[in-house]
Amino acid sequence: MSNIGFAKTGLQLQFTGLSGGGKFNSDDHCKLLINLCYNNPDDNFYIIGQNDLRRLSYSEKVRLFPHDNVFDALGWSSNDADSKWSKPVEWLNQYNVNLEYAIIGGGPTLNVNVPFKIKTSSGSIAKPLTFGKRGAAPVIHTLNETGVKWVGLADDPRCLNTSLAKDLFNKPEIILSQVNKKIKSKHIQSYENQELIEHEIEVVYCNIEMACNLD
Repeated sequence: MSNIGFAKTGLQLQFTGLSGGGKFNSDDHCKLLINLCYNNPDDNFYIIGQNDLRRLSYSEKVRLFPHDNVFDALGWSSNDADSKWSKPVEWLNQYNVNLEYAIIGGGPTLNVNVPFKIKTSSGSIAKPLTFGKRGAAPVIHTLNETGVKWVGLADDPRCLNTSLAKDLFNKPEIILSQVNKKIKSKHIQSYENQELIEHEIEVVYCNIEMACNLD
């Protein structure tokens, strides 16, 4: 059994309404998670980003996740942007969950997302936009704090920017996308050591655009 983190940065995974067409901006990642949970019944999947899993009726959740192996590490928290970023790590620690891997879909991400942690060039503490604090910071902070090995998904090459965030110092092992290339990221080394270093990430084409056709 493995514990696997899952999220899409910048956008909410919207499971409600999938049977009626859903929201295309997150359909592919929702359907991917549903298929992963169904085909890997002995593994547990933990959503560490924004989602509406809690809004599913009991019968609908059982229909989508019959093995009851998906858990929401963020939805229990308030929507306060100044505290939301740390909640997945708090939840994982509370329930003694050690993530072994993670699968993270790229989405809208700022250069700096995590509040109260990152210094600007002048030495002051950066103040990220609310969008980044809610949509990307919970995922980025969880990846940083757990040090979990993870793979990035970028079905739209414009979403490669997720892995380029300055405050993301736990970079993906690889990014699966629609192109073959290498990208370079300049990022801090840790919250304590914020000297920038450069990191090269391999991007591999893998038919990821077909994910939106998953049943």
